[in-house]
Amino acid sequence: MPLDVSRVSDEERLQQLGYRQTLSRSMSGRANFGVSFTIISILSGCMTLYGYGMDTGGPSVIMWGWLFVGLMTLFVGLSMAEVCSSYPTSAGLYFWAHRMAPARSAAAWAWFTGWFNTLGQIAVTAGIDFGAATFLNALLDRYPSGGTSWASS
Repeated sequence: MPLDVSRVSDEERLQQLGYRQTLSRSMSGRANFGVSFTIISILSGCMTLYGYGMDTGGPSVIMWGWLFVGLMTLFVGLSMAEVCSSYPTSAGLYFWAHRMAPARSAAAWAWFTGWFNTLGQIAVTAGIDFGAATFLNALLDRYPSGGTSWASS
């Protein structure tokens, strides 16, 4: 019989899972913006792919693509919020994968989920670095290499 978690507080649910709540479960608006700006990196992702989108599809594809992908991302976020409310732990994805997988393969699901998340974060960082290098290259190309100082340009 599944556990009815709708009437159980996070702290009680963590005790049922064998954990004691030690992390603060609040985030200020500034902290939320910081996480969004650095991890999700909307600005760098949007700006580095804008030219590619204009070349391959144009404005209508970019507009409809943003709306469609935004809607699908909202659905994924709502699904993850539902799971997070049932398993409120700091381990997140790999703990959820372990708890919801069949018992015989739970460890494998948790392991793959954790590593794919890590590889995804590395790939996102590489993409952000590529975008920063592209912008820096464009900036430096604006200045001649003949000894002209930045201040006199």
